[in-house]
Amino acid sequence: MVLALTLACAVALPSRSNETFVDQAINRQTIQHMRAGSGYYAAMARSLSDNRESASSVRAFREPTLFLFWRALPSQTWVWWAFCAMVAAVGLILLRATSAPLVVPLVVLYLLRVGRPIHDGVLFDQYLITELWVALPVAALVLARSRRREGWAALAGFVATVTRETAVVLLIGGLIAAVAGRRRIRPWLTALVALLPAAVAHAALASRHLVAHGSQARLLGTGGVGRVVSMGAVGLPDHAVALALWVLALLRLARDRDLALQMSGLVALPLLGLMVGRDYWGFLVVPFIVLWAGEGVDQLVRSRTPTPSV
Repeated sequence: MVLALTLACAVALPSRSNETFVDQAINRQTIQHMRAGSGYYAAMARSLSDNRESASSVRAFREPTLFLFWRALPSQTWVWWAFCAMVAAVGLILLRATSAPLVVPLVVLYLLRVGRPIHDGVLFDQYLITELWVALPVAALVLARSRRREGWAALAGFVATVTRETAVVLLIGGLIAAVAGRRRIRPWLTALVALLPAAVAHAALASRHLVAHGSQARLLGTGGVGRVVSMGAVGLPDHAVALALWVLALLRLARDRDLALQMSGLVALPLLGLMVGRDYWGFLVVPFIVLWAGEGVDQLVRSRTPTPSV
């Protein structure tokens, strides 16, 4: 079913005329400039300029990891197919990691729906939002953790972080969980230390393209209680559904102390909405809220099902 869902969506090719999210357009244009011969940082700066934006701080530049991958693909259609393949891989990985396999198609549907949302019968493209692609290394981390593969889990957390830097909460959570569980902390420390040269290089390369008075949107002070709710419910049908999923997911995490410690930073991410109005950051966590809610329901059903007598 996972493969059938993704194959069905892969045949609907993207359309440049249906980009309403500015990051989608900027990221696509950056890939085009890179294919024409520009380096990532020059290409991103040019794309920002093309959209009447300019960068005054390093945060205007995403991590280059995904862009280098996208640039290697022959065309934008191939990027869309790669997104579908990524979503399929997330589904297949989670099937091996979860106790509730029936919920995995819902995770896949969520990712496909937010990658190509439908409004008034029209498909809109936002599959180049980097947060969506982080689902793959996070799923790999979930699987590695379930198999007690500390090194692989830390590597997955590292890949997630160099894809989108906000995912560093996974490495911090992994270190906390390892210390609390008296497991190996070296993989997590190694991953965190390895981020330092990568972050320094990223900042140095991006700083060459900064301007003194940029026009990038303000970050701090743009949030509020409403943004906490919208970040935690991003891509979901309504707030009531989101609330039910979060309650079930938190109940599931409450029964697994190690998982709760590992994912505490990720689950707390929507709280940043109090200070920062960036709803799409929720795409990092909501797919796994859907997963854990399904596992929570599965645990409740199992706990109330009487064990047959022999």
